[in-house]
This record gives sequence, C-alpha cells and structure tokens, in this order.
Amino acid sequence: MNPAWAGKRLWSIILAGGEESRVGSLIRCWLGRPTPKQYCTFVGTRSLLQRTVDRAAKLSEWEHIVAVISRGYEPEARSQLNGRAECMLLAQPTHAKTTAL
Repeated sequence: MNPAWAGKRLWSIILAGGEESRVGSLIRCWLGRPTPKQYCTFVGTRSLLQRTVDRAAKLSEWEHIVAVISRGYEPEARSQLNGRAECMLLAQPTHAKTTAL
C-alpha cells in the first residue's frame, strides 16, 4: 500500500557506490574477501542493497528507482538485483569519496 504522495512523480536514488572502508576489516575477516557492506547479508537472506531497493519500490515506480554503484562492483550489483531489471543502475566511473568527512 503506497502513500497518497507516492507513485509516478517520486524518484528514489540509492547511493550504493561506497567502497569497503569503515567495516572493511570485519567483512574481510568474515567473508575472506573485500566486499562493500551494501552487498553483504547481515540479517536474513537479502543484502543491504536488496533490502534498500525493496523499500524504494514501496515509494516509487520501478522505472523511477536509480541505484548509483561503483563500476568495479557492477557485476555483483546486477547479480543481486537479478529480476529487478526495471531498476536503473548507474555505475560511477571512479570512487570520489564525496561523503567523506
């Protein structure tokens, strides 16, 4: 059930382009390989990216959901969003650390 303001005019932009940094050592120890947290499944069976796309789909039409990802992790993102072809993936060419404090 969508709220009255949700729908065709509302866009959801998911910022999932971060590299494994703050929790990187924990994830490397846990998985045995470097993986950004958005591609990890901490609870249940769905990754943070998958859960975020699911939440966005409650607010926006599929064609109005954009996930910004790192180009190096595009295969992982596409694999995790298999079946969600309506969601647009936008691969950033380089990690710009635009949210670093």
